[in-house]
Amino acid sequence: MPKRTLTAVERQRALEVHERVGRNVIRVQILEVALKSFVPVLDLQGARHAPDGLPERTERAQNQTLGQLIGSLQGSLTSSDEAFDDLLSRVVADRNDLVHHFPAKYGSMSRTADGHSALLRKLDHQLEDIKSLENLMHGLFLGFLKALRDNQAAGSESYRDFASIHDEVESAIRAWSGEE
Repeated sequence: MPKRTLTAVERQRALEVHERVGRNVIRVQILEVALKSFVPVLDLQGARHAPDGLPERTERAQNQTLGQLIGSLQGSLTSSDEAFDDLLSRVVADRNDLVHHFPAKYGSMSRTADGHSALLRKLDHQLEDIKSLENLMHGLFLGFLKALRDNQAAGSESYRDFASIHDEVESAIRAWSGEE
């Protein structure tokens, strides 16, 4: 049986979906990389004065999935904010759908104009969740680094180390978000 050729409208719909799926996958990968840097710092295991064991924790985090990193983050934070926990769960579930289940779950939606529009809205909503989590993580990470810095004796080597890390992270966040 010969393959059916896509119409120009179907090709355009597929292109729009593919672009948004790619955009979301890349953004969630960037978030995952950021969490691989953040989670080990957050897990100081009571070390108040120096980042003891940070290289080992960082190495361990490099092999974790987004779901594992989010689980570690939730284990390190004491949050009773249901909206925050829901956001974390949605981002992980959406990432898994994009990477593992997208064609089976959403492949037929682009065949109709209504389905196509609904799918684009879903992908745009996913991006908003990813951006929201990025912004929360940026603020949390910077606040945590500032607290670590401020917990050190002013002018000490540890203070300078944490100040340097804070400034580098803040600069990277500004560059990524287009503020520089």
